[in-house]
Amino acid sequence: MRLVMEAAGSVNAKLAILNEKASNIDQVVATITKVADQATLVPSAAEPVTTLIEAADVGLYRAKRDGKNQVAVSG
Repeated sequence: MRLVMEAAGSVNAKLAILNEKASNIDQVVATITKVADQATLVPSAAEPVTTLIEAADVGLYRAKRDGKNQVAVSG
């Protein structure tokens, strides 16, 4: 999980630099944001794969609700 959070922080920093450079251009047409989620599930016969997908969805929508450039961890 630590590696995911570090990677997300690196992506956030790089996007911030790109958006800052773009804001200095007269005709900016778009800015870039990201929302990411990491969901984990220990495999077992009792847990269907849909449980992992549902956990990922919950985290993704939580990150989107919290605003731009967010990372959530689920599971």
